[in-house]
Amino acid sequence: MSLLPIPNGLVVLTLDDGNKSDFTYVAPLLKQYGFSATFYIRPLAKRGKC
Repeated sequence: MSLLPIPNGLVVLTLDDGNKSDFTYVAPLLKQYGFSATFYIRPLAKRGKC
């Protein structure tokens, strides 16, 4: 397997709080501007079960 060089100016976006606003506000803005991100969702965290 050959590895590709990392491009200059690379940005990694991660969102790990699992807020509904990430999906309703952030995701459409990322799509609008041609970005992607990784969303970490923890559904039980809001209920104090994690």
